[in-house]
Amino acid sequence: MTKTELIPFLSLNGQANEAIAFYEKALGAKVVFKKTLLEVQQMGAPIKLTPEIENQVSHSVLVLPTGGELMINDAPVDGAPFVSGNNQSICLQSTDKDQITTLYQGLVTNSDQVDIITPLTSNVFSPAYGIVKDPFGIVWQLTTSIHNDF
Repeated sequence: MTKTELIPFLSLNGQANEAIAFYEKALGAKVVFKKTLLEVQQMGAPIKLTPEIENQVSHSVLVLPTGGELMINDAPVDGAPFVSGNNQSICLQSTDKDQITTLYQGLVTNSDQVDIITPLTSNVFSPAYGIVKDPFGIVWQLTTSIHNDF
């Protein structure tokens, strides 16, 4: 059977480069792929560009040191106007409590730029669970799983 991954894809309203830099520092992510709109056009995609958007990120892939991927671009993929809302979050889950603690600390290090919704603490379903909204409006749930089969 083929493995299917669920990979969050974030469209960040012209802040993709800033977000990529933040996640590299906060989560230890590594950029393994990144193309601008101009580069994609030069590859043959029929994109009409203006100088204001040609250097925007068309597609990027970041890999976390703990595994997992995150994709980021500048504009919503459906072409609709950007709207930041509460209909998305990313869950970082591990059975390793120390790993979750490290990732949480990475996100909250610049606490003046983040909103700590739920401080990292134990609860009935996790020995370490917290929720953070980052400077880009993305809500991160960090949890230590007590299930080995996630």
